[in-house]
Amino acid sequence: MQLALSAIGLVLALLLLFFWRCLNKDRKAKKQRVEAILADRERLSPESFYERFFKGETVPAETVAKVRAIFEEEICAGIDLSRLAADDDFLSTDLKLLWELDSLASVEVICRIEKEFGIEISRQEAAQMNTFNQVVEIVWRKVQQQNLV
Repeated sequence: MQLALSAIGLVLALLLLFFWRCLNKDRKAKKQRVEAILADRERLSPESFYERFFKGETVPAETVAKVRAIFEEEICAGIDLSRLAADDDFLSTDLKLLWELDSLASVEVICRIEKEFGIEISRQEAAQMNTFNQVVEIVWRKVQQQNLV
C-alpha cells in the first residue's frame, strides 16, 4: 500500500513538473514576441518619456513616473518596458501579450494604482484603460477629484 502511494506521488510530481515546463516555455515564447515587438524602439528614461508624451498636458511628471513604475514592477517579467509608448494599446494589439504573461497582471496593476494613489477605480473605468495614456488620464482625474473632496 505504501509503495503504491509513493508511486502515485511520484507520478503526480512528474505531471506537475511537465505542466510547469510547458507553461514556462509558453511564457518564454510570449516574452520573446513582446521583446521582438519593442526591439526597434528607443529606450526612454522616465523624464524623456514624460517629455515626449505628456509635456503639454496638465498631468504632473511624478504621476506619470509613478504609474510607469507600477507597470514595470507588476507586468515586467523581465521585459524592458522603457520602450513603451503612451498610446500603445494593450488590449487590441500584439502588446496584449503583456497581460497574457501573467493572467493577474491587469488586476495587480489596478490594485497597486489604487493603493499608491489612494483612489478607487471602478470596473467601468478599468475597462477603459486600454493604453498607458488612458491609465494616466483616469488616475490623474481621480486624484484631482479626491483632492476636491
